[in-house]
Amino acid sequence: MGNPGGYDDHDGETGEVRERAIVRQGFGSRELAVQSETAAIASAKRAEAMVQARFVMAMQRPRVIDDVRTKLLKECARPRFAEIARYRREVGSKMVDGRWEKQFAEGPSIRFVEAAVQRMGNLDASATTIFDDSSKRIIRCEIVDFETGAS
Repeated sequence: MGNPGGYDDHDGETGEVRERAIVRQGFGSRELAVQSETAAIASAKRAEAMVQARFVMAMQRPRVIDDVRTKLLKECARPRFAEIARYRREVGSKMVDGRWEKQFAEGPSIRFVEAAVQRMGNLDASATTIFDDSSKRIIRCEIVDFETGAS
């Protein structure tokens, strides 16, 4: 059996030496890492530290929603931004009083959402392609709020 928090380089049953592995007890987790993966481990640790730092910063500098509103209104006062802040596209027709009327999807554009995410602060938006072939692409989009932990 291995040494908790130390090195485990022997098989408990056969006594054979295998690759050196490091066992670490952490914040609510137990980690086993093969020593030859040091670059991958360092990269993962760096990413973990960055996320933790963003949670700490969010606690120290919480958003003020009235400030967010003021900043977004200032953005929307710019004519070029206002032009692209909303989208409207035709999505079909619907029978209304015996005649067909065009129907539209309307709402905030992706450019507005990008501006809102930036003005909100303490958010992380990411998009990761999880499947891609010649006929289909699946993208996982996620926003994490570092103030509430919601994603």
